[in-house]
Amino acid sequence: MKKIYFLLFVMSASVALLAQSVYINEIHYDNASGDVGEFVELFVTNPQPGTLSDYQINLYNGSNGTSYDSETFDNMTQSASDDTNGFGTGRYYTWYPNSIQNGAPDGVASSGPDGLIEFLSYEGEFTGSGGPANGVNSINIGASESSSAGIGTSIQNNGTGTWVSGLAETPGENNINDILPVKLIFFQAKNRNLITIIKWQTSSEINNDRFEIERSTDAVRYETIGAVKGNGNSLKLNDYTFVDESPLTGINYYRLKQVDIDGRFDYSDMVSVEIHKSSIRITPTSTYDFVTVNTGAQSSIILRSVNGQVMNQQSNSEGNFTVEMAHYPQGIYFLTINMNGSIQTEKVVRL
Repeated sequence: MKKIYFLLFVMSASVALLAQSVYINEIHYDNASGDVGEFVELFVTNPQPGTLSDYQINLYNGSNGTSYDSETFDNMTQSASDDTNGFGTGRYYTWYPNSIQNGAPDGVASSGPDGLIEFLSYEGEFTGSGGPANGVNSINIGASESSSAGIGTSIQNNGTGTWVSGLAETPGENNINDILPVKLIFFQAKNRNLITIIKWQTSSEINNDRFEIERSTDAVRYETIGAVKGNGNSLKLNDYTFVDESPLTGINYYRLKQVDIDGRFDYSDMVSVEIHKSSIRITPTSTYDFVTVNTGAQSSIILRSVNGQVMNQQSNSEGNFTVEMAHYPQGIYFLTINMNGSIQTEKVVRL
């Protein structure tokens, strides 16, 4: 019977959360030197509650599970107009208590006329004792502040339940990481001596793990040709460069796949570069046994695997080559031809 009772309680709390649409959205509880401007911000989606005094925030001490301070919404600072974030459209409510404890762990609970809405904690988990979170296990948000955190920073909800620390505080406003995970200023690709130079710039990054560079010959089917590490959380300009040393003959289409630390991803717009190469003849480019290369001049060739391993290397004054492929594993290879300093790379497939 106890297990059934607990399940019903959790279900009731979930229903209340969905119906009331009240979200703990931003917290600042610690910073370097003496703590400055500590606060808790909530976001309430429309329609706004009819009686704000029916809703409140409780601060919880993780060492004994009890509530040490509380405030009702009617005594908080309410944003003057509606805003829209990942939770929907609504208003912000900000409370500046005398002090918020520094964790390991501690927590915040929101409640309304139907009981507990959320019970979140930082720097660990614990069970509430008394108040609206009595007997409930907290949910660790996975982000925290330390005694070296910058003044004017906070931990923020990105509108989907993921929390990020070390961002410039935004009480009463849209959170920084709820706007765009990565703001791309430009993304461009240029042909430089038959290689493609790809450059891009960001002005802000939130939870950014990496950029994967993808290439296509038809703007439909893309392959990943490399990756560049992102800057995690950043509010300054960051410049990136990637070099495609083996673009294919014709039009090459490129795009960025931006991947968050939690695995979520998004794509940039596509850019294209056209590569005009010499009349070097390579036949066939898909083969079971061999490939012939004719340049008509002093040349050298190198065949590499997709991992960069040199499989075959030749040079002669006539520019006529035969590359035996039968003893290589099936897969994709790259054939680089150097003719009097002009370098061209082509893809060869061992069937």
